[in-house]
Amino acid sequence: MAGLDLPARVSRLRLALDWDRVPEVPDRDEIVARYERHLNRMAAFVRAVMVPFLVIPLFAWNDLAHPSLAVAALAGAVVEATWYVRRVWDSEPMRGDTRLALVDVGFCVALMGVGSRAAEAGLRNVIMTEVVPFSLIASLTLAFAIGLTWRALGGIGLLWGSWCVALYPDVGLKLASDLLGFIMWYVVGLYVAYLLRSMAVRTVLAVATGRATELEAASKRRRDDLERLRDRFSRGLHDGSLGILDGLISDDRLPEETRELLRRASLAARAALDSDEDDQPFGEGLAEAADTYLRLGLLVQPTFFIDVEPPPDVASVLVAAAAEALNNAHKHAGPGAVVELFAEAREGEVVVEVVDDGVGFDHTAVRHGGGLDRTYPRVEKICGRHQILSAPGEGTAIRFEWSKESACPG
Repeated sequence: MAGLDLPARVSRLRLALDWDRVPEVPDRDEIVARYERHLNRMAAFVRAVMVPFLVIPLFAWNDLAHPSLAVAALAGAVVEATWYVRRVWDSEPMRGDTRLALVDVGFCVALMGVGSRAAEAGLRNVIMTEVVPFSLIASLTLAFAIGLTWRALGGIGLLWGSWCVALYPDVGLKLASDLLGFIMWYVVGLYVAYLLRSMAVRTVLAVATGRATELEAASKRRRDDLERLRDRFSRGLHDGSLGILDGLISDDRLPEETRELLRRASLAARAALDSDEDDQPFGEGLAEAADTYLRLGLLVQPTFFIDVEPPPDVASVLVAAAAEALNNAHKHAGPGAVVELFAEAREGEVVVEVVDDGVGFDHTAVRHGGGLDRTYPRVEKICGRHQILSAPGEGTAIRFEWSKESACPG
């Protein structure tokens, strides 16, 4: 039975070492990038701290056949380690950096070949064995940069063969432990890379889940606020405004055109009260507001680009805000003022602008009320923003924005 389980165990081991199987995910917070920097700096640190091992053979200066080769090996290691650290410390991830792996392996092959010749043939695995710790990091580089691939295994084989040739004929039991070291550093490197990279992906997914939960909670708060607002509006409309409208409609002293507008308003108000949900398309709501003020004599020029319908609560608040802005232009912009009503709705984003060329005003000094105190601030309740730009004699521009990614207060 144990034999039957062997293929499954091998497969699980491979999965635990093959970081290339870790999926790539959208990483707008650069969480994966931070984990990759940790891997980079880990490799750079280990590469740097292995350089002092090459100082040790110099203490046996008199026993070296070619001391200058030991000095050359140390100098070369310092240069290569400096290049290595600079390349990976704050640069792009090592993942997929084949050039780094090839240069590191190639240098270690040369280091083993040159450095070992500093000692006599029978002492190479005694005096110059310190080139091994430095060269073992090439296995780690292969694990971090190339992963569990045939190219990386070929690099391990090249390191093996180079050390065997470098020691020949001084081949003994210690050689087996040196060769095992190349494999172990490679396997440990694969496992560390897999753990950190899979942990990064899990962190990204957890953050995305938390953000989605937060957005859903914010959306629920918006819906609850809107529902309370609708309840108050319905009570006020039913108990007060409709009675006043009906009284004005029946007043024969008013012009027939005015009474017709009042009838339309009364019908629209009753339809709103009878409706269980606001399912009017965003563009239609804006067009209806523009048409209402056109009938009242305001020169409105509507321009709409509605690619995607906004959420119903967002559409309702923005239509009400646009209608209030048109109402303010009708009352305050002055005779002959032209008003541009612009709206654009795309996936997760809405912009509405009401711009007139009227008399303008100093909005920092104007008495607040109506839109400034009630209608416009409701845009913030749906996690949107509004901006008023105006100056005496320069017209007025009011902009409403909503984005699915907007930060929402509270």
